[in-house]
Amino acid sequence: MHVVVCRHDEKSLLIKAAALATRLQWLTMSAIPAEATLALLVEENYLALFLPQLPQFKPLYLDFRDGKQAYRLRHVEHEQLVKACRVKGLSARAVKIIDATAGLGKDALLLAASGAHVTLLEQQPVLACLLEDLLDRLASSDWGFELKLHHINAIDYLTCLAESECPDVIYLDPMFDHDVTKTALVKKDLQMLQTLASPPVLDEQRQLLTVARARALHKVVVKRARLAMPLADVKPDYQLLGAH
Repeated sequence: MHVVVCRHDEKSLLIKAAALATRLQWLTMSAIPAEATLALLVEENYLALFLPQLPQFKPLYLDFRDGKQAYRLRHVEHEQLVKACRVKGLSARAVKIIDATAGLGKDALLLAASGAHVTLLEQQPVLACLLEDLLDRLASSDWGFELKLHHINAIDYLTCLAESECPDVIYLDPMFDHDVTKTALVKKDLQMLQTLASPPVLDEQRQLLTVARARALHKVVVKRARLAMPLADVKPDYQLLGAH
């Protein structure tokens, strides 16, 4: 059973919960039932994902104000991803990037913090809801990021993209391509995400990489774990090696 849970009496939160339940075709509850397998929690200041079958994990919500993510956003000049997405001859604020595999939005935030105009693509409905909540909170903050979100299949979106709308860079980071030596925090995120979507098969990887290479004006940037096979078995033209 999948449920949207609102444990508050505030009318605006109850309306938000009902709208999410209708959109996802889930049930609305005031508490998490014992038989629930997925729960979307409507809290006062954010939306969170909770998996009752993994009670050792706290609810997952997309945060940008505190902790490691906030630190990284304030020091993006050190990020390998930001370096990889730079375009020679263009200032950071002139670069247009499509993050075609938005996921939890962490990398899109780093790119936006560098000054780039970032469009996020996310097909998975629950992740799209979490990302919308993130962008709503960002809009009322003082960060001033240039971010847009489309809830859509990335291959379909890029295939139909007009030439005038093609970005300078297309960024790809298909989920679940992570080494088993990653930290417990990353494992937590991955375990929770694996309940929502399946890893892309090789044919899907090839389609995505092919259309991305056709639509990017300057380059396609692919994030992979150090020991992982290249995306779609296509060797990159250039690599920046990180710690993992």
